Amino acid sequence: MDNINLLHPSVQNMAVIENNEPMVSIALQGAKLVLDHDVELGYANEFIARKSVVDRLKQASLLLPEGLYLLVKETHRPKSFQSFIYNRRLIKLFCLQEHQNLSSTQVHKLTSEYIAPPNVAGHPTGGAVDVSLIDINGTEIDLGCKYDEDPSASNGKCYSFFDDLPPNVLNNREILFGCMESVGFVNYPFEWWHWSYGDKYWAAMSEAPHALFSAVDFET
Repeated sequence: MDNINLLHPSVQNMAVIENNEPMVSIALQGAKLVLDHDVELGYANEFIARKSVVDRLKQASLLLPEGLYLLVKETHRPKSFQSFIYNRRLIKLFCLQEHQNLSSTQVHKLTSEYIAPPNVAGHPTGGAVDVSLIDINGTEIDLGCKYDEDPSASNGKCYSFFDDLPPNVLNNREILFGCMESVGFVNYPFEWWHWSYGDKYWAAMSEAPHALFSAVDFET
């Protein structure tokens, strides 16, 4: 089931049994976590997530080598904003000349590689986080491309397992992937920065019987 996208039936048809786990703020005490307040998201990022997600972020950060810290860029995302950015991306791809001969299904598939369809999106559930790595000086280390660059802008380097990268970048990704996977997060292979626990994608990739989190209704 490697490299499946969010339109795959195993994700789309995944059942959700909400466990009512609370949303909590990310606490920095006792962790190697840094919150990135400079990311332009289009809404107010309050850096909140499900409690087990926050706990796992802390655990992951403490697995990093000396001098490296986990930089948290995005956590919970409002449901309405997820729908907005998905539809915006969909319309953009429909209008591109090179996509004129693609079917609606094909364009939806391309859209879902970069923006999650609202019915399966992890961020609105509080189960997904976007992260990077920084050094002790607060400088982001090289992970192949800038955060949130799409396949076109990054020349495919946004893909988690893009092979044509310098050895130091591959090593940096190995460090990031090692700490996140060790505590139970699942990566979305089209974006090296996107990780989740408890959402539909996590359940499908983990072969769990069901997802743990549904979308949280309040808006931030």
